[in-house]
Amino acid sequence: MELADRGRLYATAFGITVQIFLYWVLWTTLYGTGSGIQGGMTLEQAVSYSALGVLISRTRVLTRDSVYRAVTDGAIVYWFTRPMAPGRYFFLRSAGEALYGSALALVGAVACGFLGLVTAPSSPAVLVVTLISLVLGQVVQYYLTLLVEVSCFWFTTNRGLRSLNTFVQDLCSGAIVPIWFFPPWFIGVNQLLPFQATLNLPVSVHIGRITPAETTTILLVQAGWGVLLALLSRVLWHAASRRLVISGG
Repeated sequence: MELADRGRLYATAFGITVQIFLYWVLWTTLYGTGSGIQGGMTLEQAVSYSALGVLISRTRVLTRDSVYRAVTDGAIVYWFTRPMAPGRYFFLRSAGEALYGSALALVGAVACGFLGLVTAPSSPAVLVVTLISLVLGQVVQYYLTLLVEVSCFWFTTNRGLRSLNTFVQDLCSGAIVPIWFFPPWFIGVNQLLPFQATLNLPVSVHIGRITPAETTTILLVQAGWGVLLALLSRVLWHAASRRLVISGG
């Protein structure tokens, strides 16, 4: 499918390249007119944060077999009549897409590293913690997406909610602007929400904005959100299966 639609891949790569270039121009200009540290980050850290943020945010795009599309065209019937539970099918398909997106993001991160746009982790231990945090962030991201997808069982359409969710996630995860540049009250409120666990925390660990002494707390926070959202999604899947009417049954 990807080979048959090379134009989409080229367009995506071009868009990512332009985004990272614009962030580089932005931070270079801002840091060039002020002090060497803004928001607790150096110029190199800010550029790395934004570049990694662009790449990681691309891994959460769900384009195929969404619940919304299945409900719209009626294919959701087959999700509940197959031997495999719909929740497991959605998870396996999403995991495959996440792995595929992560592989492409890794290629982009390596390219950015050669260009000096992404700094290397300060030690092997930081690299290991970053990878663990990235995995936990993907888990939180998956369940956040799932909650929005399952909501279409109760709404006529969840397109508006999906758009709102994308904006809120981009804002509160740090995909638009690094969280550390926001005022203290925003950072404090955002710490009570799960969105920063998807991007801000792993990237902040990688660039050294979060110290090694804080990493244990960070990983526990991410794992806690993953468990909480998993339980909530399980309840919603069960409620959705009781709400759905199949073939008049």
